[in-house]
Amino acid sequence: MKKLIVLISLLVVTVAGYSQQLRSGSITLTPKIGINASGYYGDDDNSSFDYKPGLVVGAEGEYYIKDWLGISAGLFYSQQGASLNEDKIKTEYINVPILCNFHFGNCFTLKAGLQEGLNISSSTDAVPDYMSRGLEARDIDISMPIGMSFAFDKFVVDARYSLSLNKALRGENHYYNLDNADLHNSVFALTLGYRFRLK
Repeated sequence: MKKLIVLISLLVVTVAGYSQQLRSGSITLTPKIGINASGYYGDDDNSSFDYKPGLVVGAEGEYYIKDWLGISAGLFYSQQGASLNEDKIKTEYINVPILCNFHFGNCFTLKAGLQEGLNISSSTDAVPDYMSRGLEARDIDISMPIGMSFAFDKFVVDARYSLSLNKALRGENHYYNLDNADLHNSVFALTLGYRFRLK
């Protein structure tokens, strides 16, 4: 019992001590890697789409305006798309999230903001091959990410959901016309990061 009390005390002191380090004017950089589950959200046409797993990797920097409030900017590579029956629509994005972070100590954070995504690749193994027949992901994706993170010492676990504000796909062929389809990127991401204090 005494060992358990000592262990809990050390844990509280460690977390509290780390929490006191980050205050107004602090700057951090957090490389992150993780997985996401992406699909399409929108009109009835999305009923056949399922979520598809993918990789997300990048880094995020944050400036602390107050000890409880920070602004962060990130740069991430994200594998997105969706599953269509047994086939997959595969898209790759470079995402730049700008977030407002509300800190509760330095252990728990709620965050929300805007994200711009640049589409760098679109492909599919579906038959018919939609992408090669005139259908493709739009070049720019604007989304609204919301999420939360938990930090222990310098390790950060981040969970976030992003929903596009603009339509995800465009193009027309004799199979589909997606120019007017109300389909938006829908992405859940879970990452693990290591936070460096720069200032």
